Amino acid sequence: MVKNVSIARPIFPEPKYFLTSNPNKKIYLEKYFKNKKSICIEKTTSYYENKTALMKIKQNFPNAKIIMILRDPILRAISNYLFTKKNKLELRDINIALDPLNQLKDKIENVSTSPFLYLDRGLYETFLENIF
Repeated sequence: MVKNVSIARPIFPEPKYFLTSNPNKKIYLEKYFKNKKSICIEKTTSYYENKTALMKIKQNFPNAKIIMILRDPILRAISNYLFTKKNKLELRDINIALDPLNQLKDKIENVSTSPFLYLDRGLYETFLENIF
């Protein structure tokens, strides 16, 4: 067991802290890392899609390491669809929703990313440039 690692709590829901308008490093560490160690780990999947959030991370933690674990884009799209359907945001059948010609661009208030971009969100190379 690694003793110098602290994981952001709560794990669910994701913190999404750097999607806020004016993140503060001290407040962030106090809020999510009660037992702060030398290595702090947080998971928010929508950071990789958001240039502004990535810049805020860099401003607050210039030496931060960003680790992306990429899953099969098709399995990611299906999981995204099932999550959106479960949360009653998606009303369409999976065959229609995952059809490239039927991708909705709608943004829903209080949701960190457009939940309907099932295919676009799996085009990881378009987001990797923002990280590097």
